[in-house]
Amino acid sequence: MRAKLLTLAAEDHLRIFQVDAFTRTRFTGNPAAVVLDADGQTEATMLSIAREFSHAEVAFVSAATAGDHDVRLRFFNARKEAPFVGHATVAAHAVLLALGRRGEGVIRQHSGTGIIEVRVHEQDGPQIEFRQNAPELDAPLPFKTTLRVAEALRLPATQLHEVMPARIAHRGSSRLLLPVADSRALEALAPNSDTLLALGKELKLDGFFVFSVNRSHDEFSTDSRMFCPALGIPEDPVSGNAHGLLGVYLAHPLVLQGLLILAAPLAARTVTGEVPSLLVLPLDVLVVVPVLLAVTVAVVAWTRRTPASLFVAGRARLRDRGVAP
Repeated sequence: MRAKLLTLAAEDHLRIFQVDAFTRTRFTGNPAAVVLDADGQTEATMLSIAREFSHAEVAFVSAATAGDHDVRLRFFNARKEAPFVGHATVAAHAVLLALGRRGEGVIRQHSGTGIIEVRVHEQDGPQIEFRQNAPELDAPLPFKTTLRVAEALRLPATQLHEVMPARIAHRGSSRLLLPVADSRALEALAPNSDTLLALGKELKLDGFFVFSVNRSHDEFSTDSRMFCPALGIPEDPVSGNAHGLLGVYLAHPLVLQGLLILAAPLAARTVTGEVPSLLVLPLDVLVVVPVLLAVTVAVVAWTRRTPASLFVAGRARLRDRGVAP
């Protein structure tokens, strides 16, 4: 297959780039492949190329077909097309920027979830950012179902969070957000991929995002792991999409109230003036590289590089496996 695909690329003059998103250190972060000038490629061809790069999701860049956008992107993983992939969007615009095919300012991108504006600006190096509407959160997952997921992850029921429930979040694709009581439980996870895949089909999920919220003095942090067997990815090293969902989850009034109870001595604090260039956006999610996301409704997430900083009446960090410090 490799020889066949290389021949195909040569015949059709496809340019393929390997990009590590959400990092400035090579071979870390979240990998994505970018295929330029993909106009006219069939869906079967794009899926075949994605299978060749089965360790990463692939963004196919094509010219605009209408006046309401400037560029078209389609996203594929080894199993199927995805409506939108955040880190692959970042990767595609990083390639276009590096090749001089786009500059600073806004470009309107058309993909499976509609049209978004992708902005590039200079701030200690190029910054790539885009906005998405806040995801939808389902009602808390029934506890019996949560126990089935925990069993598939080989997570003892005693390690589930006592206050925060498991919830499914939807934005382009769906993820189950599963809070655990202690970050040490994350290291012990040994998921059964076949069982997770079956549960994903039953619950209509693409991934399982397991996280903990930790407190140290006046600081909160989250640790997490991400499993996506439905996408052919046993474990995702870092997920900007899931952290955007997590920001909205943590901003929910009931969850926020629980966090503030845990941090009662911090409740009177304010973040105003504590962080330079703090990004504040009401009721939506901003994804930026190296700035990952910002969410307001009493919770603000902010980063200059990785790890990110999360503010819940005090400062915290978001850490992900596989991300360079």
